[in-house]
Amino acid sequence: MHKQQMKAVDIYEALKEQKVDISYTTVCKAVRQLNKQSKEAYIKQEYKLGDVCEFDWGEVKLYINSDKPTVYQLAVFTTAKGNFRYARLFRSQKTECFLEAHSLFFDYIGGAYKTMTYDNMKIAVKRFVSCTEKEPTDELLKLSLYYGFQYRFCNIRSGNEKGHVERSVEYIRRKTFARKDTFSSLDEANEYLLKRLEELNALPKEGYDGKSPYDVLAAEKPFLLPKMPKYHSSRITEARLINTLLFQWIKTDILFLIILWDILLQ
Repeated sequence: MHKQQMKAVDIYEALKEQKVDISYTTVCKAVRQLNKQSKEAYIKQEYKLGDVCEFDWGEVKLYINSDKPTVYQLAVFTTAKGNFRYARLFRSQKTECFLEAHSLFFDYIGGAYKTMTYDNMKIAVKRFVSCTEKEPTDELLKLSLYYGFQYRFCNIRSGNEKGHVERSVEYIRRKTFARKDTFSSLDEANEYLLKRLEELNALPKEGYDGKSPYDVLAAEKPFLLPKMPKYHSSRITEARLINTLLFQWIKTDILFLIILWDILLQ
C-alpha cells in the first residue's frame, strides 16, 4: 500500500485533528527516525597465502547410465586467495562423502589450508551454542585435528561470508555440465569434471596480474599445512538378520541380498 501511505504533513494534520499538541517539526523528526535504515557494508578482504579455503555443497542433474536425470551432490572447494576450484560428485551429502571430499582435495593440492570455512550445514555443525557460537560435529573435529586446520562457520543467512564458493557452485555447474550431462558411470563423470576444472584453473584471471588459479596455488603451496596420508572414512551400520525357512535376508542401506537357505545347507 505504498501509494496510499501518508507523508509527514498528512500525519501532522491527522494528529492535529485528534487534538494532539505536537509541532510539524517533531513529526518530521520522528518520520526521519523511522525511515532511517542502516545499510550493510561489505569490505573486500585480503587473504594470506595458504590461509583460507571455503567449502559448500551444490546439486547437479545428470544422466548416468539412465534415460532419466538423477540429482547428484557436488562437493566444491574454493581457495580465498586465488579462486582455485576443486569439486567432486557424490550420490549423497552423508558424512563419509563429506570426509572423502576433503581427503581427496587435500591429497590433490598436496597439503591443507590453515582455515576451512563452512555454512551451518548439519554435517559440520552439531549444535548452536548461541547465535554466533556453534559446536562442530565429532567427525569435523576429528578431521580438523588430523590435518591441523581451523574451522570457521558463517553467520546465519550470510552467504556473502563465503562468497567465493557460493559463486563457484554455479560457475562449475554451468561451465562443466551445461556442455555435457550424460555419462556411463559416476567415475566417468568425475574424470570429466576434473579435466574441465584443470582447464578452467589454468585460465588467467582479472585482478591477479594475469596469473591463473594454478599460479596462485603454486605460490601458496609452501605455506600450506604438511601433506598427510589420506584420511580414510567409513560408516558403521548394523545389519539385521532375518531367518525364514527358505530365505536369509541381509539388509544395508544400499544392498539387498537374498540367499537360498537350502543352498547354504549344501
